[in-house]
Amino acid sequence: MTTFSTPILPFFLGLSLILANSCATPYFYAPTDSQLAGLEEKGDIKLSIGAARIVKTVGRNNYFIKARRYYSGQVAFSPLNHLGLQASYNQYTDTPNTSDGDFQNTTIREFAAGYYTTLNKKGNSENKARFRTGLESYFGIGDGTITFQRTGFESVTTFQKYFIQSYINFRLKKRFLFGMSVRPTHIRFDQGQLTGPIPWAFMDNFNRLEDQANFTVLDVGFRVQFGTRHSKAFLSTNQIIRPRGSRDVFLNHSHFIRANFNFGLIVELDEFFRKAN
Repeated sequence: MTTFSTPILPFFLGLSLILANSCATPYFYAPTDSQLAGLEEKGDIKLSIGAARIVKTVGRNNYFIKARRYYSGQVAFSPLNHLGLQASYNQYTDTPNTSDGDFQNTTIREFAAGYYTTLNKKGNSENKARFRTGLESYFGIGDGTITFQRTGFESVTTFQKYFIQSYINFRLKKRFLFGMSVRPTHIRFDQGQLTGPIPWAFMDNFNRLEDQANFTVLDVGFRVQFGTRHSKAFLSTNQIIRPRGSRDVFLNHSHFIRANFNFGLIVELDEFFRKAN
């Protein structure tokens, strides 16, 4: 087993160049379902669970087909008026269509704290306007683990992430919400572990790309949710936008997932203990 400390990303860039002409290229980062719960007042507790399955065709002449599954879970809580706390867990799993294909699993955990407020309210929380606009701003941290496996070889990397998220949402009472978030995100790769034979060209690529262990992207997210006071279905999507003029040489379609889509259910636990407004 070989262990690399920061910076680790250059190794995987080199590895991806070596593997590019075989089946699939491993990815190094993927967007997460943004913190889009839509808090409104003290005591709000929201639980969100989602999943999606994507069939992706990769490789030469569309020969290699993967099934990509995405799972997410979020919890949001407001212990005080205008203070929001949110945590999430995200997982991508790629499975091959052949026994000797590539397998990749990515898990990302996040925690965020910040400020929220609701505009165009009427009076107090018991006399709200029918249509409301919510504004939220969060600072968050997170970490992730990426595991890539091919016959006779395995690599595991870890990374840290830091983000600032601005979120605006439009709500129709407690039945419908549409929201959009903008999230500048900085990612820093920590270390990696390699098991099995390492391609000979690896060290050359490691030396040439060793300054690429840190990069910044812009995540843009959208969510629609609709249902009852107590529970709602939701559809969300998150898109990574590459900063113009970025020096991050690995930021292309082969090395990260540009977007995700998520379907799920959000349960507003606090509403089970409140009277309808």
